[in-house]
Amino acid sequence: MDRGDPLGVSDALLEVVPRPDEIDERGLERELGRFMARHLLAGTAPDVQTTCRFPRSLEPVGESE
Repeated sequence: MDRGDPLGVSDALLEVVPRPDEIDERGLERELGRFMARHLLAGTAPDVQTTCRFPRSLEPVGESE
């Protein structure tokens, strides 16, 4: 995440969590990019609130059905 690379984060996330049968990878990358732009500003470290917001920021990806 510290490199500002949503595609890399998306790939890494899909390596460590159970992968659903169907996933909108482009949507996941888009939501990760939004999250990173909003919460991971250059020179700032993530805090507990940021960590708690992360899973909630991915909920729109699962709602595409």
